[in-house]
Amino acid sequence: SPFALTGAVAATGKVAMIDGEPTGTVDFKATTGSASHRSIPMPLEYELIQGRIKMGGESWVSLQDLQLDGPLFSAAADGSLSRPEGNLPAPIDIGVKVEVKDGPFRMLLSGLGINLDPGGRASFNVGGTVQNPDLR
Repeated sequence: SPFALTGAVAATGKVAMIDGEPTGTVDFKATTGSASHRSIPMPLEYELIQGRIKMGGESWVSLQDLQLDGPLFSAAADGSLSRPEGNLPAPIDIGVKVEVKDGPFRMLLSGLGINLDPGGRASFNVGGTVQNPDLR
């Protein structure tokens, strides 16, 4: 998997298989861990990640009210993963607002093409696929 999450996770929800696909909503909260993706050179430590995952409907998977708080940055995000077609990976469209708390992490984001304001804040979109995200 291109994405990994460590930490203590608690989740509640109701999910059912309808026409061979999971459908429903899960609310989750993870504390004290790290998130990583193969396209980011270091794991991102967090103190809290919480949000809602909605499966089924117009989007294959919808991320709602996603919030992350950690020592390097805090972020909020909403978006979706579209249903994959054939053997192609699922396209993603996620809006992100970030506030950076650490100088070296500012340089990492700048290197990825994300322009931060003087307070360390930025808004951007993540497109592409889960395997190959594209920051815009």
